[in-house]
Amino acid sequence: MNSKIIHFIGIGGISMSALAIYLHKKGYIVQGSDLQANDETKKLNHLGISTFIGHNKNNIKNANFCVYNGAINEDNPELIYARKAGMKILERSQLLGLVAKDFKYTIAISGTHGKTTTTAMLAQIFVSANLNPTVHIGGDFSFIGGNFLYGDNKYFITEACEYKKSFLNISPQYAIITNVELDHTDCYTNLEEVYKTFYDFTNQVEKNIFINYESPFVKYLNLNKNTITFGFNKNSTYRAYNLRQVDNKYIFDITAKNNYIGTIKLQIPGKYNVSNALGSIALAHYCGIQFDIIKKALENFTNVERRFEFIKQINNADIFRDYAHHPTEIKNVLQNAKMLNYDKIICFFQPHTYSRTLGLFNDFLNCFDNCDKLYLLPTYSARENAIKGGKSEDLYEALKKIKKNTYFINKEDCLKTIDANSLEHNLILLIGAGDIGTIF
Repeated sequence: MNSKIIHFIGIGGISMSALAIYLHKKGYIVQGSDLQANDETKKLNHLGISTFIGHNKNNIKNANFCVYNGAINEDNPELIYARKAGMKILERSQLLGLVAKDFKYTIAISGTHGKTTTTAMLAQIFVSANLNPTVHIGGDFSFIGGNFLYGDNKYFITEACEYKKSFLNISPQYAIITNVELDHTDCYTNLEEVYKTFYDFTNQVEKNIFINYESPFVKYLNLNKNTITFGFNKNSTYRAYNLRQVDNKYIFDITAKNNYIGTIKLQIPGKYNVSNALGSIALAHYCGIQFDIIKKALENFTNVERRFEFIKQINNADIFRDYAHHPTEIKNVLQNAKMLNYDKIICFFQPHTYSRTLGLFNDFLNCFDNCDKLYLLPTYSARENAIKGGKSEDLYEALKKIKKNTYFINKEDCLKTIDANSLEHNLILLIGAGDIGTIF
């Protein structure tokens, strides 16, 4: 890119801020705007990257290149100005595709659930193997100091999201697909359309695809070509078996092509995290990283921010937060919590987008079985206007008919409600991808 000043619209987003840091490290002058300040904009400011709060055409007038987040509306004043000025414009995923071309090997981690955790696991393995990867991750990961790690130009480890088919802008050498479900109902009409898009993505992978054997999507792929499977099934190329639990943490044995390669004990709970770990093990082992390095990295792995993360203790009740916002994720998190043997599990859930709530409405009615009390907050709208039938209030009206102890509260009432439920041996969960994680 032959640009003097690159302006990011929506620079406070987790991926946008990482890309801004990358270009800053490459020597470009980078600036950007967002609707409100957050931890990412503060971090950017500390690095010397200017950020504007609020969207205004005056913010972008000194730039000659524009990057915008896919969630930015067409009526955004900065985007309108950039187009009228004839400025070079790229959507975030297009920039990510260009960045990937800077590297010899791009490793893209995709799937409906588990992308961030799997990316973090793989990053920790590659760093532990002294391979000096560059890492772009959709969450804050303390092991690399945030959401971005600047390494050399051999390995680029990145999340690749299916939202608006954005991952089709990447042609990686390797890819992991953790699982495939319908999630972004604002841009996909049904599961078959999601499958088709993931299939198109696999056709862009130059070398090998590593896919969860448990996913129904696996039947779409040619398993005799460049596909390597991982999972619990005995037919998986990389298999986890003999799972046992100690203090809600899994220990499991691993085979590669039916040959035993070792045993790992994770420090994080959840059977789904065994699957995430297995995906990272498969790719790392296939790329020649010794198993003892993989084992040490994963046994020291403590997860990404807002993934079943302990926050604090109030009156001897433990407070956790989790990014879960899809019914499958919520069900998994509550199953984890149930296994910890607390007296009661109290869940505070902030739905994320009206379209997801409406599109997966019936699934949301059936994912809260393992909590004793449920408090619903108003919808975190993100990029959307309210949709009839898709508001948190609609979900509440349906849930309270089938689940006892279901309540609706505003965010400003959360702290006093949490305090009232903070009894000894209670677990309190703050769940959602919006700003519920910022209550404390």
